Amino acid sequence: MRTTQHGLKITLSELRELLAKAENEVMYANGVGYLYFRNDEVEQPCAYQDCASRYYRTDR
Repeated sequence: MRTTQHGLKITLSELRELLAKAENEVMYANGVGYLYFRNDEVEQPCAYQDCASRYYRTDR
């Protein structure tokens, strides 16, 4: 995953891995069932106010 002039570029294999991690967070931790895509990171918010969101960042 990396930032390009067109936005965040994610290969299909990286996207599958990201989805597996996000689904794992939903099933076994406090992650919600959606992701936010930003310029250089993907965030999976936490379902509760007292826990921290999970960030998947690009390789810089």
